[in-house]
Amino acid sequence: MLRMFVAVAAFGVIAALNVPTEARADTWGCNYEKCLAACAKASGKQCNLYCDRRLREKRRDKVCS
Repeated sequence: MLRMFVAVAAFGVIAALNVPTEARADTWGCNYEKCLAACAKASGKQCNLYCDRRLREKRRDKVCS
């Protein structure tokens, strides 16, 4: 009985790990200035580098044109 419980629990954990998670939506969309403002508001450091990288990724993934 214990083996059955462990097997079912292990299967449940494996199934839960395989569910894709949605990326957290950002508040600035495709606007560089809004990205800088949101980053600064969150007390971010190196906001220019962060926003450059994120916008490049969004363009590559065709989220932003």
